[in-house]
Amino acid sequence: MAEPGMISRFFMDHKASGDWAARRRIIFIALIWSGVAMSAITGWAMFHVQTNQLLDTAFINLNGLIGLIFASYVFGSIADDKNKAKQTAGADNTGPST
Repeated sequence: MAEPGMISRFFMDHKASGDWAARRRIIFIALIWSGVAMSAITGWAMFHVQTNQLLDTAFINLNGLIGLIFASYVFGSIADDKNKAKQTAGADNTGPST
């Protein structure tokens, strides 16, 4: 039986703020789903000699989806950090000047 909090540790919910915990959970679930779908397509293709154009296209698009998820995870966090830095810098400069 899984110990409580094991899923939360898997998604690294304790590593960041609440909004990033939710984002990370969605990203991991999407990556797991894409990996399972790609494995199913690969398994189906191993046992069928004929090629299926629809499955080929789905496999290529799943590769693209995984790439986009990784890119948005990395570069989205960089943009988010820059926006937070701008907001904190702006908050520091808005005080009364004497």
